Amino acid sequence: MDLRIDKISFWLGFLAGGLVIYIATRFRPLFNDLREILKQRAQNLRAGISVGIEQRYRQDVARMALESPIVSSLFSLDEIAFPPRLQAPPPYVVPDQSLPPDDVYSLTIPYIPDWPELAAVYNAPTMTLPEALADGANLAIFGIPGSGKTFALNYLAAQLARRNPEMGNLVAYIPVLVHAADLDLPGDPENLTNTLYTALYERVSTLVEAQLPKFLETILTQEMAFLIVDGLDELAPEAQNQVVAYLKALQQAYPGNRLVIAASESNLPGIQLLDLFPIAMASWDRTKARTFIEKWKGLWEEHVVREGWAKQLPPKVESWIINGWLFHETTMVSPLDLTLKVWAAYAGDALGPTPADAIDAYIHRMTVDVDNARPAMERLAAQIVLTQEAVLPRNQAGEFVAQFEDPDASSEVDIMEEGEKAVSSRAVKRMLPEMVKNNVLVNRANSKVSFGNPVVLGYLAACGIAKIGGGLELLKQPDWTGKRLALEYLATKVDVSAMVNSLLGKQRDDVLQKALLSTGRWTRSAPKKATWRANVMRSLAGVINNQRLPLAVRGRALAALASSTDPIVHSLFQQLLKSEHAEVRQLGALGAGAVQDEKTLHVLEQMLHDPAPSVNRAACLALVAMDTKQSVQKASEALVHGNEDVQRAAAEALAHNPIDGHPLLREGARAEEDLLVRRAVVYGLAQVKEDWAIDLLREIQVEDSQWVVRSAAGEAIDQLVGLNPNAPKDLPPLADTPWLIAFAAERGMGVAPGQGAWDMLKTALKEGTPDQQLAAMYHYRLAPDEAKGVIPDLYKLMYGNDIELREAATNTLWHVQAAGIELPPPGVFGIA
Repeated sequence: MDLRIDKISFWLGFLAGGLVIYIATRFRPLFNDLREILKQRAQNLRAGISVGIEQRYRQDVARMALESPIVSSLFSLDEIAFPPRLQAPPPYVVPDQSLPPDDVYSLTIPYIPDWPELAAVYNAPTMTLPEALADGANLAIFGIPGSGKTFALNYLAAQLARRNPEMGNLVAYIPVLVHAADLDLPGDPENLTNTLYTALYERVSTLVEAQLPKFLETILTQEMAFLIVDGLDELAPEAQNQVVAYLKALQQAYPGNRLVIAASESNLPGIQLLDLFPIAMASWDRTKARTFIEKWKGLWEEHVVREGWAKQLPPKVESWIINGWLFHETTMVSPLDLTLKVWAAYAGDALGPTPADAIDAYIHRMTVDVDNARPAMERLAAQIVLTQEAVLPRNQAGEFVAQFEDPDASSEVDIMEEGEKAVSSRAVKRMLPEMVKNNVLVNRANSKVSFGNPVVLGYLAACGIAKIGGGLELLKQPDWTGKRLALEYLATKVDVSAMVNSLLGKQRDDVLQKALLSTGRWTRSAPKKATWRANVMRSLAGVINNQRLPLAVRGRALAALASSTDPIVHSLFQQLLKSEHAEVRQLGALGAGAVQDEKTLHVLEQMLHDPAPSVNRAACLALVAMDTKQSVQKASEALVHGNEDVQRAAAEALAHNPIDGHPLLREGARAEEDLLVRRAVVYGLAQVKEDWAIDLLREIQVEDSQWVVRSAAGEAIDQLVGLNPNAPKDLPPLADTPWLIAFAAERGMGVAPGQGAWDMLKTALKEGTPDQQLAAMYHYRLAPDEAKGVIPDLYKLMYGNDIELREAATNTLWHVQAAGIELPPPGVFGIA
């Protein structure tokens, strides 16, 4: 029998088999996504959803998500924006399991999610929305006004609607994007989906609107809905509570769907009730901010200057001059602040250097063509803030501004009833529709109206209150975004010394210094000669020097000072660098880097040899953050000549300087005679998270001559390709938590569901190991109502000697306070 094998057939078969394996491996993610889509299509058919209605609905959502009240008149969000990123929260500590490796950021920069600007200066770790959602947690995305929450939620809705493969296993969900102001509440408890219908029907196409009630009912019943609720942070507390109650009823009636809401940095409603994980928006780092400015330049020159109305703009200044000025304005500002500042610079109507000046220029630009629109909007905004009614019936708003219009003019309603020809010869009341057209106001569902942006509302309210009075009344209101912004901008209009004194009078009993820090934000735009500034600045400096306070509280004071743009801050940070206390020197270095004080360059170079490792790390970060040729050179010298800790800190800091830092890392990866440099470079490359860096790590893993370097590269690759260890966890019921069950078993006990589990967690917080205490605090951050009962224990940890526990306890107390729970003074519990 002839057993010869035909060589041509053999090799063709071999190549075909190899090609099949390559395709299966290379396109496996695409096949997985396709399988999810086909699976969903099958579910849709079983549920009675036609492919046509689903596709049209998805197109409607994608269109809605690209609308932006601020820049939509110029550019689409697809053209100008970046994919949003979130601050990486501390990881979940599971007792007796290994933790993710520390980095220079988590060891040096305190976690202060309500002051994201400081983290952005130093490129602290962030994560994408898909990463944050990957483990199944529902989110409350919070941040300061202007931090990009609305864009983040719109971006999420658009990517889900488009089935973007980057969304991973979320592509099968159907987004339901609503604004909290569009929800007509309390609504009908027997027909919960009708509230969603009334919020959406005016925004979807006619074909979708006819089938929308059944469509919403079906996707909620089939656990296919991803509910995205924007604007909750813009409402006053009573209205927020109504929305939270509605969302809870929706969860109970239709379990299994996903939920993301927008919340404010100092008010996190419904965290425990809705089972949400609070996670902060990340601010733009310097590289993103400069890229944004360049994008704006290109789009402005491509689109805007060619418009007919652009001839009315002031004479053009060369864009390189404008950008040269703007590049120095990219630190310690929010995305909205920078957007308005860039717009004013290119429009030629900038009124000054502060965020308030940029807002004022924007409002003038949007109201100048409508008689009396500015004073009318100021009075309307003041009315909204003083009455805590963020949304008004359209006719009520019309009546309110009517006093600023021609009394003989016809209203928009009159025009609709009589027809345009019937009133063409008369003056027309056009203020409300013009303000809606210019995005100052936004039409809401159910014939209501609100301001298009809470920052614009707050600024206009401050202008109105400055004229009619009522500032002290604001202090009596519960905490909400309208109140905070109105107070901040009121400080730019009138003397707020009395209010500042009232707030600072509570400082002794204010464990987290919330009142003082709120006034710290006022300094961003307030006049430099304001009599109250010195008192606030002095108090903030006192907090930084207070050794009893945790680093997170002092770091917030540092961020407030750095964002004040006050020249005296440079001198203050220089003094901090000379302190005998290591933590104060650490904060001084971070402050000097944040304000890019080049006069501290020599001192920072000396601090690379400081006996305290935290000071070494802070000095490395500050040198790279200064972003000058000389400062980056000092950091590169530290990479080569520093001790092991300094080398790693320098490499990780240089990882976030693409222009100068990345070439240095590439060069260091091939430093044949110094394995310590090569190992430090591995840690830096792990921070880059770009394809070229991962490829270089793989090369090092295989080719480096030293096992210790190859091993570090392998660990870095595993960390990069695996799930983000800092991502929010969808935790099991407390009674089913393995480490808590083991803790109870050590005491010969079990963990009963309900209150029994919480009692055991309290015992773990008081008596457990440090890892068990850290794990317990993670659970309490997600359950602030339960945390009320352990506030004394959290205070003891906050004022204890273990640095890691101090910071975790501070973070837990911050979450409890942000959930609306008052923190009693420590003295009530006998703690000095």
